[in-house]
Amino acid sequence: MQDLNRRDFLGAGLGAMIGVPALLAQAGASPDAELKRGEVAETMVLENGAGLKWELVKTTNGWALGTISLHGKPVEQSASNGLLALRNVTSGEVRWLAASQGEKSGPRTARFSGQQEVAGVKLSWAVDVALRDDLPAASFTPKWSVDKALDDWEVCLAYHNRKIQCLDRLFKKTGNPLFHQLKNRVMQLNFHTQVTDGPYQGAITEAIADPWLERNKGFEWRGSPYTSELVADLMLQLIDMGLVARP
Repeated sequence: MQDLNRRDFLGAGLGAMIGVPALLAQAGASPDAELKRGEVAETMVLENGAGLKWELVKTTNGWALGTISLHGKPVEQSASNGLLALRNVTSGEVRWLAASQGEKSGPRTARFSGQQEVAGVKLSWAVDVALRDDLPAASFTPKWSVDKALDDWEVCLAYHNRKIQCLDRLFKKTGNPLFHQLKNRVMQLNFHTQVTDGPYQGAITEAIADPWLERNKGFEWRGSPYTSELVADLMLQLIDMGLVARP
């Protein structure tokens, strides 16, 4: 999540191995006499040589994330609420933003943009979407600016712990052992950074030092512990996959 109390922000490329999170929230809609609310009026398809297809959709609200498929099989639920999500840190409200403009710049690249008013503040934003040439991978790069401080709101980026489950699904769909090895490695790293004692027992630290990399306060240094829903989400997916026993 990124705070909106800054005038301009360029999001780093969010490399996604076939995974665009869809928060369960309803985006604000614009009424249209010709189409029903949420009805798909147009699609934009990006494809690469690795069998990856991203079909973005335009509804009465504007352009939305749509569906990602690998070798013809959808890997996520279709998301038609919008492209960028905001969350109010005080109320918990999640508000989807749909893009008013969308342009395909190549067979694997597209750019979307929009401008909305949130709590009396003008928010201008854009998203660049690109598929890798020969890998089942995509990038989702957002940037935005506000004309004044937008208190209590943050942009929801693809920062979550579903990477393990995503890699497991990729392995099962493709049979590529690399995805299975990556899944196990990521899972090991999460447990390696887990706090095992003290008041934050069960939390996961943001970073740790290791024998090859001394950080901040030496080789025993640990970063801030995470105790939020990120940790619970990690454990729940491991339980769902049968990798951790139910308590």
